[in-house]
Amino acid sequence: MLVEEMKEAGVDYALIFPYEAETITGVVPTEKIIEIASKHKNLVAIGTASPFTLTEKRLEDIKTWLQDGSIRGVKFYLGYEHFYPDDERLNGLYEVLGRAGRPAVFHTGFFWDPDGRGNLEFAKPGRIGAVAKKFPELKIIIAHMSNPWIDECAKVVKENRNVYADVSGYFTGFKPIESKEVKEFFFDVDKFSRIAGSAQKLIYGSDWPFYSLKEYVRVAESLPFSEEEKELFFWKNAANLFGIN
Repeated sequence: MLVEEMKEAGVDYALIFPYEAETITGVVPTEKIIEIASKHKNLVAIGTASPFTLTEKRLEDIKTWLQDGSIRGVKFYLGYEHFYPDDERLNGLYEVLGRAGRPAVFHTGFFWDPDGRGNLEFAKPGRIGAVAKKFPELKIIIAHMSNPWIDECAKVVKENRNVYADVSGYFTGFKPIESKEVKEFFFDVDKFSRIAGSAQKLIYGSDWPFYSLKEYVRVAESLPFSEEEKELFFWKNAANLFGIN
């Protein structure tokens, strides 16, 4: 389904994420994501980790996967799982990612939580700044622009050269994007750009299957970016961060 939607939407590559926490139904381990991506030249696997599962063996696995290109980064599900980004138990993994030149992707802001097990207190972006300063070689992506904490997200991006943000998962999921939501999206992207100083460190993303890829691309293409900003937004930033040719 994803590959077919990518063709229709004109998407060349997609990053696919595992979900290993037991806070919602539907666990998909990193190993399964690697297996799926290996069958499609335009799907890129991302791993996942948390302080609760990061054993020595798991750290070695992640190190191996990064070295052989099986994964191109690691996602951290702040809020879904109850830990802060500056949890010291993750320091070793941040060092591994920094040496590999691959990003840490942090969920921030609202989340899909039908069972009510998540905690928004852990999903705020402010403490990601502490990680960025402690590990200056670590590339970081703040997912979802930290909606509703757009201002705080933009400040962290502005203050740290190694931090970016993506626009995925912004709208109400599992239904067509409404014109009112598009206006709010434009307003928040403009606010982010003003606080951060530009839109040059924003990255396109959709959070499929919550949305139609074609529809998300259509909305994103209508953002009033310069040609340089569009290039960075739609592919250059991601290609650089995740090592995609």
